[in-house]
Amino acid sequence: MKKRLVLATGELQQTNTRISSTTLLAKAHVKVSARTVQRFLKKEGYKYMNSKKQIPLSDAHKTSRMESCRKWLIEGAASKNIVFTDECRFKLDGPDHDMSWQQSHARRKRPKRQQGGGGIMVWGMLLPTGTLHYTEVKGTLNSTKYVNLIKDFALPIIEASIDDNWLWQQDNAPAHSSEATLLFLESKGVQVLGWPAKSPDLNVIENVWNVLGEYIYRDGVAKSLQDLRAKLNHAVLQFNDHPTHGMNIYRSFGKRVFICYESSGALVKA
Repeated sequence: MKKRLVLATGELQQTNTRISSTTLLAKAHVKVSARTVQRFLKKEGYKYMNSKKQIPLSDAHKTSRMESCRKWLIEGAASKNIVFTDECRFKLDGPDHDMSWQQSHARRKRPKRQQGGGGIMVWGMLLPTGTLHYTEVKGTLNSTKYVNLIKDFALPIIEASIDDNWLWQQDNAPAHSSEATLLFLESKGVQVLGWPAKSPDLNVIENVWNVLGEYIYRDGVAKSLQDLRAKLNHAVLQFNDHPTHGMNIYRSFGKRVFICYESSGALVKA
């Protein structure tokens, strides 16, 4: 088994192919679990990293992140019901985040887009139940679209799934932080979790996008937008069929907050 995994890993590296547990299993033709493959990669000195550069953090950003994490630790935010939200674009020729198992001395170069970057943008939310709900976003997500999305899509699902005691997480994108959006959330009695700038690493839903990418591209790139939508829908169904996985990701927020605080606001490796 190990010999096959070593050979398959080398072949994927030579072709600059993104390495995931699923792509390696398919390449090596071995009947083991994804966890076993991940343990093998770790023993061989690989880390699951993004091919693009890390987010640059100034001292001010680090201080803001550390202060937010300190506040959350004091208030016990990780033990509260938080609805984590985010947007993600899935491309025809591969995931936008481009996560891959890599060795620090041989980082993979992110390939140029081959199909013009065509894809779909989705907005999603991860509930305390560990389940993901998403909807496709057409065009630019401005304040008006975002408010309607919250009103018509998000709130009905949340109200049917969890009690009244919950927090809304969102980053500081213009549509999220506009006066119209904040006034709408206030009018609905929604408590917003203050979020520090440049902190996608603290948002657990980022890991959900990675998992969906594993599902979607395990058999190669999408052939069309229709195929991509079908793959995405199937991936979400698979994810939600295993709520334990979603719960483990959801519960990692507390650990991320603690690590960020202990490291004085530095980026957290999920």
